[in-house]
Amino acid sequence: MDQITKEKIEYVIDKFNFERVHVVMQTLEWRWVNLPDCKTLSVPNIIRLKTSARDLMSRAYSELMKQTDQNEYICGSGGLEAICWADTENIGEFGFTLKFVLTEYTSEDYVSDED
Repeated sequence: MDQITKEKIEYVIDKFNFERVHVVMQTLEWRWVNLPDCKTLSVPNIIRLKTSARDLMSRAYSELMKQTDQNEYICGSGGLEAICWADTENIGEFGFTLKFVLTEYTSEDYVSDED
């Protein structure tokens, strides 16, 4: 991973509102497995949230680099979702999106009553 890509990841980490995510997770008692023992659960602190977000963005970038027919790759865990996307206007450039997903639904499985 080149320096500019690392800087883009750090830019997202700096701008993302981890404090808000932490408040939501505390309110909902949204717990992650504690490492390294994997036997207990707790709401992750902000440092762990940032570390996880950084890892997800790095993984999304690495996986996108392996693809030849895609212009984005999504990695998610524990409510965090990282997207690495190819900049279609500047070939060879990549960007990142980081989300905290509380709920989501798709109409992909919709079947019309008219069929």
